[in-house]
Amino acid sequence: MGWGCSGVVLAGAALVAEQVFLAAAFGLFGVMEVERAQVALTPFYFSLTRVSELAPEPTAEALGAVLATLTPRRPARCQPRLGSFSPAGPDPGTDSETHSDSGSDSGSDTEREAQAVAKDWWLYHGTGEAAVRRARLEAGPPPPWRDFTGVPDPGYTPPGCEGPAWERTWRRGEGYAPDEPEKDVVNTALHLRRPLLITGKPGVGKSTLAYSIAADLDLGPVLHWPVTSRTVLRDGLYLYDAIGRLQEAGLEQLRTPGAAHGATAHGAATAPAGTPAGTPAGNLPGGPTAAPDPAAGPSIARYLRLGPLGTALLPQDRPRVLLVDEIDKSDIDLPGDLLTVFEDGGFVIPELARLAKEDPTVAIGTDDDAEAAVRIAEGRVQCRYFPIVVLTSNGERDFPPAFLRRCVRLHLEPPKIDKLARIVLGRLGVDIEHNTEYRELVQSFLDRAEDGDLATDQLLNAIQLRLAGAWSAPDERERFLSTVMHHLTGPSA
Repeated sequence: MGWGCSGVVLAGAALVAEQVFLAAAFGLFGVMEVERAQVALTPFYFSLTRVSELAPEPTAEALGAVLATLTPRRPARCQPRLGSFSPAGPDPGTDSETHSDSGSDSGSDTEREAQAVAKDWWLYHGTGEAAVRRARLEAGPPPPWRDFTGVPDPGYTPPGCEGPAWERTWRRGEGYAPDEPEKDVVNTALHLRRPLLITGKPGVGKSTLAYSIAADLDLGPVLHWPVTSRTVLRDGLYLYDAIGRLQEAGLEQLRTPGAAHGATAHGAATAPAGTPAGTPAGNLPGGPTAAPDPAAGPSIARYLRLGPLGTALLPQDRPRVLLVDEIDKSDIDLPGDLLTVFEDGGFVIPELARLAKEDPTVAIGTDDDAEAAVRIAEGRVQCRYFPIVVLTSNGERDFPPAFLRRCVRLHLEPPKIDKLARIVLGRLGVDIEHNTEYRELVQSFLDRAEDGDLATDQLLNAIQLRLAGAWSAPDERERFLSTVMHHLTGPSA
């Protein structure tokens, strides 16, 4: 499946062999410590083997060996269960999971939140490395009503986790700090393969969550579809440059001498005055042999390109993340128009369907790359794995019940001080709990938010300026706050 389900099987088997070897080499831990490890490590252990047919029993020897492989410090975003278990046991004075160079201690609320136990069924921010969780995502059975049958084009390879587009996705999504309720809802949408509708005030992180999903599961660059009041469904599915094709056809006629000379409406040539009677039609100036053949004109493939939604619906073994940004700004018909696409997991390109008999397979570009050339059979795009669709709304309009029924809904409230602390730490590496100046900036942000909406990036801008030494004079503080934390709503907006 996709990016190598069989590779995960082999990796799981190799890991088990290595763990047993380590257990034999270093000796087993005490019974109590192994029992503690079983509680914490069994879900992680199964996450490595769940997609294989091996599924070995998590014995004390194997789990003890897992314990032996742990390093004192691990990234906070990976295997949050494992940080407090090390071969020598947890150090009471050191947080092995989220210890940072800024000198934060193990008792901070920020670090305890980062150490929150991941649930066994989570894929997003679950246990295990990204490749393992992505393999579980790909191999997991869909609901019967969300099982699609698209066949991937073997000649097409979607963008992977490299290049500028992926770097932008990773950089934007890596520092996101989701709460447990957010993880619950996101993972619900992943398991049900349903669109995720995120509502909330501007600046609370709705769009960033889509990038966080892609970064956490290594799903490649996010496909972005910004919606305006003029957006229609076809804009997201595909783009067709009909005018460009017509202009090219006209130029082709100009390049072909006599292409249009003497031809009737049906393509038959008429004899000019003075032409001897009985001259074969093929020998007439501008006769049938010189008339342009419409089929020989410019290929339609050069003027077609899949849009963000169309690219996301290409049949692939792993899902792409599609961000449909600010759908509440759309025309009133767009949510209803999306229903059929969301239910069918596919769509038809009429311009290709009309040519299916003459040219059943046409290669066209994608939203990622106009030169990608993915083959479309008989004008239909049909997904294999329904994409991870994230729709954002600022609450400017209501949606019809039929649309809401097909979405998993998540409402994001403005972050409180504990989440803001994690965001600042993740984005800028600043621990506000041990720095009075930045803690006061966060408190000023919260105080000002009571009089009107503020966006989280305004707080990050303020801290970034102070890190650069800007606005350092004490008498400039109020002007500084008014400049970088201006209200988005309210009387002073």
